[in-house]
Amino acid sequence: MPAAKAVGRVTSGGFSPSLNRAIALGFVPPALAAPGTKLQVSVRGRAQPANVTTLPFVPHRYVRKAIP
Repeated sequence: MPAAKAVGRVTSGGFSPSLNRAIALGFVPPALAAPGTKLQVSVRGRAQPANVTTLPFVPHRYVRKAIP
């Protein structure tokens, strides 16, 4: 199987306890940035599936109180 062409760069990543899965942020060309686009990322030299999604990954559950 030929090596895949790099189309972007992951800038940060880690494990999300709230989602119970790995998450990452990165840059890809606008043509590949639509939510739902399926990509692969290289993690420690192994290809892993990835999906483009919108932010925030987890909706917030707080309400900012109005300042009197």
